[in-house]
Amino acid sequence: MYVLLSDNSTRFIKSVSVSSRDVYLRAVLHFDGVFAQYSHSKGEGSNGWNLEDTNRPKCQCPERFSLLDTSDEYGDCKADFEMQTYGPSNNNTYELIRVDRTNWPYGDYQMYKEYDEERCRQACLDDCFCAAVVFGNDRVCWAKKFPLSYGQRSPNGENYDSRNSYTLIKVLKGGGADAPSAKDRGKDRDWLIIACSVLLGTSAFVNFIFLALYGRGKTAKKKPNQGGDIGVATAVELNLRVFTYGELLAATGDFMEELGRGAFGIVYKGFLKLSNDSEVTVAVKKLDRVAQENEKEFKDEVKVIGQIHHKNLVRLIGFCNEGHSRMIVYEFIPHGTLANFLFRRPRPSWEDRRRISIGIARGILYLHEECSEQIIHCDIKPQNILLDEYYNPRISDFGLAKLLMMDQTHTLTNIRGTKGYVAPEWFRNSPITSKVDVYSYGAPFFIPSSLQHGVLTISDS
Repeated sequence: MYVLLSDNSTRFIKSVSVSSRDVYLRAVLHFDGVFAQYSHSKGEGSNGWNLEDTNRPKCQCPERFSLLDTSDEYGDCKADFEMQTYGPSNNNTYELIRVDRTNWPYGDYQMYKEYDEERCRQACLDDCFCAAVVFGNDRVCWAKKFPLSYGQRSPNGENYDSRNSYTLIKVLKGGGADAPSAKDRGKDRDWLIIACSVLLGTSAFVNFIFLALYGRGKTAKKKPNQGGDIGVATAVELNLRVFTYGELLAATGDFMEELGRGAFGIVYKGFLKLSNDSEVTVAVKKLDRVAQENEKEFKDEVKVIGQIHHKNLVRLIGFCNEGHSRMIVYEFIPHGTLANFLFRRPRPSWEDRRRISIGIARGILYLHEECSEQIIHCDIKPQNILLDEYYNPRISDFGLAKLLMMDQTHTLTNIRGTKGYVAPEWFRNSPITSKVDVYSYGAPFFIPSSLQHGVLTISDS
């Protein structure tokens, strides 16, 4: 078997040749993207391929899931409810239902150790990528994501492993047979759109005349905002909150507690009051200089982070663009930087270092391959990697991020980054690609392994 590349060359992926005279060959592209080749013996008898077997295993969908194609009893399943998406308090509308003797052994993407069942449940509800978790008596919680493939169910009275594990599947609360389907909700929205369109259409002419008269009577020019094109429209589009300077001044206690300093400003700890009188801790990055290059960095950072939603990246909550004040509000990450974690006493275990390194790689992969616009961070280092309450790594500080459109493969820009983590391309006037982040990732990856600092020195020659 071989793959034909775009330059008409071939790449063999399977060197063993099988004669079609002896076997039936079958190639299948599965729903999860795996391309597989199967061979079936042409021999006859009780196990022959030509024998009709009436004792095939039965397939069924989990509760609140149904067949995608009702005529294919061995086909894929679909959810009978709208899947969880990223958003505030979204986890309150979902629950986990227990399914015994069932597992999807190839769907693991995260492991949590020393968790009880309640903590395992909450970890899945807080993660929009989590589709199910498997929990056992060893207090290990395995999180799984879609697509869930190659599911297995043990016979009655038997478990599929020695951990006495059971599966908890995420579903919509009350999403049983009586709950409205996504299709029904779509029809309701269609009728609402039609009704609104009729009302808007009948008033369009009146509105046009009113605006024309208003434009004649008011000729005052609007002074351009110091913040450029970052305003309410951008906030609504990106689902961000616009803060006033007074709100953030009160939240930070007059910028009292400093968390850290970056290239373009200082980060302070703050507390925001919610509608239910509770408080949420945030990190407020205050850009203390209003030079032209900082203005551009502010716009870039708001636009970039506002579109990013990933478990290994710091989430942007909102911003302030009032007068000469430029501030960005992030979620607060409680356990500080990776740099402090690595060199504390006692030293972190090898398992923790391995898990953190994999999490960082997932975050970088998302920036490079899974965003609508490729994002180069340009300053990957332990000081820019934070650890959340579960010690999962979260990449922060996108103030140096460089965006690439999808049809670009490289860019030329000024030297960015931190000594010891800067790729050689920066010093050679070479085009900058996403590989500079891969190089910078190697340095903090080396540190979790060796717990040694390293600086690469490049001579002018």
